[in-house]
Amino acid sequence: VGTSSPAVGTREPDAVGAGVRPPPHSAHHRLRAKPGSLLAARAESEYIYVGQDLRRISLVAALLAAILIGLWVVLVLLGVSPLY
Repeated sequence: VGTSSPAVGTREPDAVGAGVRPPPHSAHHRLRAKPGSLLAARAESEYIYVGQDLRRISLVAALLAAILIGLWVVLVLLGVSPLY
């Protein structure tokens, strides 16, 4: 009841926005390489590898999910091990 600290969830008026700046507008834009440049060619080849990696990751995730569902079917539904 007679405390001098502010209520929970309120801010001091002088602390609002102190030291907090939004990022400059240029930070939101992607850097673009000139078409046909060496950087653009390297980026294009890297995107191929990224796409391949994402396909492999999704394949492994699907395989792991299938294995887990298969183990659940064997252990619980077929009654091999009473887990419940």
